[in-house]
Amino acid sequence: MQLLEQGGILVTARVSYHIDQDLFREMLIDAAYGAGRRVRILEMRTQARDHPILLTARETEYLKCQF
Repeated sequence: MQLLEQGGILVTARVSYHIDQDLFREMLIDAAYGAGRRVRILEMRTQARDHPILLTARETEYLKCQF
């Protein structure tokens, strides 16, 4: 975040079911605070449809991507 130019767009992703969306968001908040940056989420994505997320199997939601 410190290297990103003002007005730039950061794309960041995490491939792990151990980090859920809430924790990933908290990590981004902490990173933004540490970098002295104000950030906003433009878009959130997850894995493609051929890798479905099953509500009863937490490990199937492994990809989190934020713009």
